[in-house]
Amino acid sequence: MNNRAIGNQAEDRACVFLRQNKYKILKRNWYLGFGEIDILAQNRHKEICIIEVKYVAGAQSLARAKEQVHYFKQKTLQKLYLATAKCYPENMVRVHILAMDDVNIELTEDAIIRE
Repeated sequence: MNNRAIGNQAEDRACVFLRQNKYKILKRNWYLGFGEIDILAQNRHKEICIIEVKYVAGAQSLARAKEQVHYFKQKTLQKLYLATAKCYPENMVRVHILAMDDVNIELTEDAIIRE
């Protein structure tokens, strides 16, 4: 299986998890010219949530998945936050990291400091 197929499979699993936790999926793989939002969702408080999905194969790999959100990825997520806030001016926008391995899923809310 290629990386794109693995990524799609991880995002499918992330969407199931988010729906179970009362998120409404608005968009997937939303490209904004300088970066891509894996999943754009709305939580039960009507806040718009940018979900960055990070998957690492194997069990007990959540820490490694979170480490994939390095400095440059955080900067891109900050830009995506600003662009999304302009598209949804009536909503609060938040950035979350959804880390997963083959067994576990963990959602870290407000994982990126917004500038």
